[in-house]
Amino acid sequence: EGRHHCNNAKVMKACCLCKGGEWSKKPLLAGHLDREIMKMKSNDIVTATATFVHTHQCLDENGMTKRIPLEMKSKSQSSMVSDLDRDLNFIVKHLCNVNVKPLQDLILELGDEGFTHSAQIEKNNAVVTDRKKLLDKWKPGVQTALLIFSTKDVAEIYHFPWLNEWLPLIQELILQPLGIQVNQIVRMQLANMQQGSDIKFHTDKNRWVEIAHRVHVPIVTHPNIFFLAKTHHQRDAENTILRIKSNAGEVYEFNNAKGHAVRNDGDSRVHLIIDWADEAMYDEEGNGQAKFVTLRPKEVCSTPKGSMLLQCVDGANSWMKSAEDHMTSIEKQLETAIESMKEANNSVKEAESLKEACER
Repeated sequence: EGRHHCNNAKVMKACCLCKGGEWSKKPLLAGHLDREIMKMKSNDIVTATATFVHTHQCLDENGMTKRIPLEMKSKSQSSMVSDLDRDLNFIVKHLCNVNVKPLQDLILELGDEGFTHSAQIEKNNAVVTDRKKLLDKWKPGVQTALLIFSTKDVAEIYHFPWLNEWLPLIQELILQPLGIQVNQIVRMQLANMQQGSDIKFHTDKNRWVEIAHRVHVPIVTHPNIFFLAKTHHQRDAENTILRIKSNAGEVYEFNNAKGHAVRNDGDSRVHLIIDWADEAMYDEEGNGQAKFVTLRPKEVCSTPKGSMLLQCVDGANSWMKSAEDHMTSIEKQLETAIESMKEANNSVKEAESLKEACER
């Protein structure tokens, strides 16, 4: 990005993408970015790389949160977003730079282990267990700690116990500079991509996508993260692939109605992901477009078949029962294996006895 740099022929040749801001530090050279892309173990051809110009101005000239218009996420409008030069700001929009160092310290203290369901239950968060199948299918190696979640149709919005712990810092460092109120947030999560994890190309769907801006706040990251976006329809053979390269604290909105994937060829990466609506979803009394629900510590939740609403049980007992059932299952498997080994040993002994008899 950087308008007056874009008018420089040499810079235009060196930059992968130059667009947006009023000033710029020395732009990243294409050769440097090419060397990063060469590390990808993938057949995807990256056409261009978007990087961001440093700015602490998070609001627009009207004092409003910078945003991609939500109509650009509708099926009709999203399909028209296809040209990088013309439509870049409808695919990804840099909002501003924020200080994430205090959050980094907490994340590093948490570690990969802290994102597991058992660790979250132990440390008094609630978890949604049936999301694991979805993550294992489309996002193998990805772990999430939910702070705010919603049903697909946004009929209910759930606040998780860890929100109380994380919110003061998130408000101070991120939400206040961005001008986002908590009652505008439909979903908010800490997403951890462990080393070697791979989010497959997909588009996000359902009403929560249509009414919310998806904001990424990179907290722990490195150059070997490859966030890729398809400019055309997900299945279009002529797709242009855009790489979005972000550093820690570079807050951006991404149009998640477009096909996207993430590859991690380095250490663990953690983003705070915020899905927020233009208007408040409920008031101080909890009334509004969505029903406001506060989950209790250690609750284990899932979505029953035929319903969109979460049903939760006391996780302390549920988790122990699940662990006990798992141990019982393992014990049964071991017993079966031992019996099979005994039978095998008996068969060997019978074969040896028969062999001896034949030799005699």
